Amino acid sequence: MRKEFVFFFAILVMGTSASLAQAQGLDGTLRGDVKDQGGAVVVGAKVTVTSEQTDLNRIQETTSGGFNFPNLLVGTYTIIVEHEGFKKYVLKGIEIKANQVTDIAAQLELGLLSQTVEVTASAELVQTTSSQLGTSWNAREASEVPLPVLSGNALNLSMLQVGTTSQSGGVAGVGGAIGGNRPRNNSFVVDGVDNNDVSITEPVQYVIPEAVGDFTLLTNQFSAEYGHSSAGQFIANTKSGTNDYHGEAFGFVNNRNFNSLDNLTKAAIARGDLLKAPRFDWLRTGGAMGGPVIKDKFFFFGAYQYATLGQGSTPGNVSFVPTANGIATLSSLATTPGSGVSQVAVNTLTNVLPPAPVADRSQSVTVMNNATGALVPIEVGALTPTAPNFFTQHDFQTNSDINLGNHRVSLRFAYDRFRAPLVSAFPLPAFTGAQQFDAKSSTISDVYPIRPNIINEFRVGYRRSQLATATPSIAPPGSLDVYPNLIIEQLGGLELGPDGNSPQSNVLNQYQWVDNLSIFKGAHNFKLGVDTRLWIAPAVFLPRERAEFRYSSLDRFVKDAVPDNLALRGGGRWLLCGQPKGHLLVRSGRLEGSPTTHPKLWPAV
Repeated sequence: MRKEFVFFFAILVMGTSASLAQAQGLDGTLRGDVKDQGGAVVVGAKVTVTSEQTDLNRIQETTSGGFNFPNLLVGTYTIIVEHEGFKKYVLKGIEIKANQVTDIAAQLELGLLSQTVEVTASAELVQTTSSQLGTSWNAREASEVPLPVLSGNALNLSMLQVGTTSQSGGVAGVGGAIGGNRPRNNSFVVDGVDNNDVSITEPVQYVIPEAVGDFTLLTNQFSAEYGHSSAGQFIANTKSGTNDYHGEAFGFVNNRNFNSLDNLTKAAIARGDLLKAPRFDWLRTGGAMGGPVIKDKFFFFGAYQYATLGQGSTPGNVSFVPTANGIATLSSLATTPGSGVSQVAVNTLTNVLPPAPVADRSQSVTVMNNATGALVPIEVGALTPTAPNFFTQHDFQTNSDINLGNHRVSLRFAYDRFRAPLVSAFPLPAFTGAQQFDAKSSTISDVYPIRPNIINEFRVGYRRSQLATATPSIAPPGSLDVYPNLIIEQLGGLELGPDGNSPQSNVLNQYQWVDNLSIFKGAHNFKLGVDTRLWIAPAVFLPRERAEFRYSSLDRFVKDAVPDNLALRGGGRWLLCGQPKGHLLVRSGRLEGSPTTHPKLWPAV
């Protein structure tokens, strides 16, 4: 059992030259100055900012420091500035992005308040008051920009950012190298809640691309709230409902019937090695819908996605197995008195291995008949088996936003379900196990303006993920209690048995409490924040739990001799969160169940 408790506390004080830093939340900030035609600051102007999607509005009066609206949900807004002696100023189409500050400058013209000067934000407004570097992509970009990945994951938009490079093979982490950092230094946040796997440095939960309302990548000079990691900050926020009903259905298909064949596949089909193109069937489909439950008060958004991929599987290396003649020879030796060949060992091969279709004359494999001392040749050939290789995944996202007077409450819930077979090293159907992954998360946030210049945001989140792998129900050879991993080096490293790291499981529980208080006083902005996180991560994994036996030759294997290259089985306690608790060196690991150093693990005969 592993528990980690992390506590963050930050006080940020900014003057007029710096904007309010944004926390890892669901929202962004709109700030600016109101001046007259002579460039003088207008104090006491009434500023109203209204969401063009939900009609939710907030009001402030300008001070010598202008105005500042933090914690605005992602979307487009209209700002209205009013002051006696000046025409009403209206600016429409202001885009607010999560975790970023949008700055505007409103210039009032002398005239009657009943007159209106209307402006449309035709270009992206430049952030001039923050040194924080980053890029945001809106909902349409997150779901429609072509990405070279089947999942459509918005995280891959990071490759479009300056200073981001793909990571080389064998490098731990996800998201690419940001500004020269290692990928394992990246951090992932969804809807303001930590989405980092504490063990392998990658995001825990997948987000449906069509449910992404805003994706932000911060690359440098971010504020204290991002103290979790030193590299890229990958921040995704899901969509909110609006005053209008919107829905969509989507589907993406990529399979062997649509894809052109490469030259190697064409040649293999022409030779008759393949009857048709190898299986590759990818489908991602689903839908999303949002709208009002109570207009101007209560909004909902929901999305569902189903994804599946099916393809053929082949081992990395070709192994050699007996042909039909070779199997007949071994079976004959097993029934010959005094030969030394074990019927149990021979059955271990024949019960799971199909015979090689063609003999390979370059392979010289023999087994000694102990009764005569003669070396008996065993005919073998190359075998490339296939096994099931597919997955199915279901993803759900449900969101609600409620306006309760001065409180804006946001609720988020997501669930992912992944299932796939677990293919063994030498992919035989008999050894195919199962792997499953489930993740769910929920977030509640409350934004409350205590006063027009004092805003409090409280957010609590919980995320739980479960990963488990299981071995198939297959009878072990002889009187063994479980099916071990059996490797015969002479046959090209032929390995029999389920996945070597199974069974195993782990659970990750993440709790997070955040409270931020923003205060605006004249030309100064003050921000105080507390971020508390608790991880509880029990895991069960014992390397070589089912034992691993390595034989140098087929002769030693079929005679059920003690493995001469390796005979090892995990013993003692389970592996809990990365701390090994011991192994057991098996002195007599025979398939027929000879006593060993641990009678509980190996039954005596």
